Amino acid sequence: MSRFPTFSAVFLLACWSVAAHAQDSSVCAAPLGGNPLDNTRFDGFDDDDAVVTFEAGAIEASMLPEPSVDMSGGVIVRRGQRLAGADAASYDSDKQALQLDGNVRYEDPQTEIISDAAYFEYTSGIVRFDGAEFLIQPSGARGAADLLQISQQGTLDLGGVNYTTCPPDSNDWLLQAGEINLDTNAGVGTARDVKLRFQGVPILWAPYFTFPISNARKSGVLTPTFGSSGRSGTAISIPWYWNIRPNMDATFTPRWLSSRGMQLGNEFRYMTERNLGDVTFDFLPNDEIIGDSRHLLALNHRTLWDNGWRNLVDARDVSDSQYFEDLGGSLSLTSITHLNRSVIFDYFGEHWQLFGRVQDYQTLDETIVADDEPYQRLPQIRVDGRYPDLFYGLGVGFEGELVNFDRDTGVTGWRMHAAPNVEWAIEQPGWFVKPAVSLEYTQY
Repeated sequence: MSRFPTFSAVFLLACWSVAAHAQDSSVCAAPLGGNPLDNTRFDGFDDDDAVVTFEAGAIEASMLPEPSVDMSGGVIVRRGQRLAGADAASYDSDKQALQLDGNVRYEDPQTEIISDAAYFEYTSGIVRFDGAEFLIQPSGARGAADLLQISQQGTLDLGGVNYTTCPPDSNDWLLQAGEINLDTNAGVGTARDVKLRFQGVPILWAPYFTFPISNARKSGVLTPTFGSSGRSGTAISIPWYWNIRPNMDATFTPRWLSSRGMQLGNEFRYMTERNLGDVTFDFLPNDEIIGDSRHLLALNHRTLWDNGWRNLVDARDVSDSQYFEDLGGSLSLTSITHLNRSVIFDYFGEHWQLFGRVQDYQTLDETIVADDEPYQRLPQIRVDGRYPDLFYGLGVGFEGELVNFDRDTGVTGWRMHAAPNVEWAIEQPGWFVKPAVSLEYTQY
């Protein structure tokens, strides 16, 4: 047996691989005991993914009965963009396996792990950590596990795990599980014996469930929300998301209000080659305070045609003027005084622009008297045209509008506005003159 004071050797070995990553998550705010991975980082990466380099303070090598290498005094292992370090290590050439012990760190472009011990088996591609804390990029998912194992097939298995996607120093939402499997190829995580904690309080237990760990959409329960108000009492919402098709989805949100009853919220979104929009319908069958049903209906729609035409629909309706104050859920909604309802068709061409609109409002503020309510436009038609350079710098244009202002009280009627114009552009190097004349005519 021989001993060397320093060691730097290169071995051509098979790879260890894979890092898992998770989706970013929700609003969070307390730590998993700090992240020691942020204190220091290894120096640089090697792009040669076929070479494994060991650096150690001391080494003991033995050829009998089986070849083995024991390293101590600080060990760093490099392979391509993967780095590992520990106080000591041993290499088993027969199994082509590396055992790291004491202050173990592992880094690659997607994963940072600190643990008590680690095991790398090159032939099978298995990487195992005992007593690990981990950080997964770019999602920021992090946690701690009694056992963490990475496979060559792109899976990350964790046992006795705390897991969160909250930012550092913030653990509002914390997932605890006996076992978690993250499949990066499928973009799906699986958890067993799960407790979900919010602000340290357990709010959900499940023997088994799955969740997305990528940007891909997945049907299932979304994060519950909790709140309270003097008008509706305690409010608990548990949304359920339905990924209908790649271009279509829906969210159903039962919302329990302790003072009013059960409200059902529904949102449907769609997108096609020409169309984009969403429909919202919230319904409270029987408000226990006022003794009547209440609703919100909203439609936002857009259609684009290839010939320059466009259609826009923006329409909302509520059952009563107090709807947002009682059921809105935010201060911004309680300040709404009018709801817009409009249908627009417009056209954008090289020389002409056409705009047609039908518009109405629902007035919610009961302090607004009828004479101060906004006018309906039934309809509004606007035409704009411009030919900037017909000949010798001469250009002509036209602006026109026809509107019918209507409401239940006060003055109503039609307004016509027309403004033809002529301009003459005289341009020379270093100077220009553009005289123009316009005639504006308005009639009610």
